[in-house]
Amino acid sequence: NVIIGHHLLSRFENLIAKPQGQGYAELQFPDLPDFSLFIGTENLFLVDHRKADSINWNPENNEKIEFLSYRFQIEKNPVGKGNGVENAAFDALSLPLPLIIRQINPGDKITAFGRNTSESVKKYLSESGIPAPLRESYPVLCDAAGEIIWIPGVKRSNKYPARNSDFIFISFHNHE
Repeated sequence: NVIIGHHLLSRFENLIAKPQGQGYAELQFPDLPDFSLFIGTENLFLVDHRKADSINWNPENNEKIEFLSYRFQIEKNPVGKGNGVENAAFDALSLPLPLIIRQINPGDKITAFGRNTSESVKKYLSESGIPAPLRESYPVLCDAAGEIIWIPGVKRSNKYPARNSDFIFISFHNHE
């Protein structure tokens, strides 16, 4: 496999660009400009650079919803109130619906749970180890007003904390 990979990369050497400090070589396909293959020492990612349309989700009507290669799902009998990473709980009485699932936008910020100041979503993605090629298409969960309330797999916001027994518990899965 290593020899085949080396020959493949040699054939496409003129198509490969390695931006400074990124840690990944990018293979671009002239006939498929919306896609890039990112090659790292341990990872390989096919990235679709097209922006996906945001979707509205009412968890009261749909227990689960898929967005790109990710699934958001309501858990019926959760233990605890979530860790804010793989799952998160929100106060059902104050959380305005429908929820919005979308990709991150330049300049997106979130005030993380337990913090008073907002930080860049891209900063949190980087700190949590989300590979650079995947960050621009990463999903976020927003309230009905469009404010980010959760970066799934990374951090939840300080909005709508689950303080009582009436809460919405959402889990997040990458189903690739």
